[in-house]
Amino acid sequence: MGSNWVPRSGAKQLVATEQQAWITLVEAAQRLGLTKEAVRRRAQLGQLPAKKENGTWYVDPSAIEEENHPKDQEGAKFLDPTALQVYQDLNQMLRTELVFLHQQLERKDQIIAGLIQRVPQLKLAEEQPTFLPWWRRIFQGRH
Repeated sequence: MGSNWVPRSGAKQLVATEQQAWITLVEAAQRLGLTKEAVRRRAQLGQLPAKKENGTWYVDPSAIEEENHPKDQEGAKFLDPTALQVYQDLNQMLRTELVFLHQQLERKDQIIAGLIQRVPQLKLAEEQPTFLPWWRRIFQGRH
C-alpha cells in the first residue's frame, strides 16, 4: 500500500509509507465512535486522510489518533473556554426550562384532578329527572 497520496483541501498532508498500516472504514468508525457512512463521507470530503483502492476505502490511523482529543478524568473532551461557557449557558437555560415544565406538569395534574372530582357530580346531574311543568305532571298519562 505504499504510495504518495495528497488529500483534498482541508485535510492534512500525508505521505504514506510501507510501514504505515491503513485501516478499513469499519475499524476507523469504531475508533472514532461514528458510523461507517459518516467516516466515508469525511473521507470523500477530504476531512479525513483516506484513500480508495480496488473499491475499498482505507483511513490513516494516525489521523484518527489526532481526531481523538485528550480527555479529562470524567471522560469529557477538553473545550476552549468560550465553547465551555456557551455549553454551560445552554445547560443552565435548559435546566431552567426543565424546572418550568415540571411546574406546568404539576399544574396540569391539579387541573385534571379537579375535573375528575367533578365527573361524579356531572353524572348525578344527568341522571336526575328534569323538572316537569305542572300541566305535564297532571296530564302526562292522559291522551
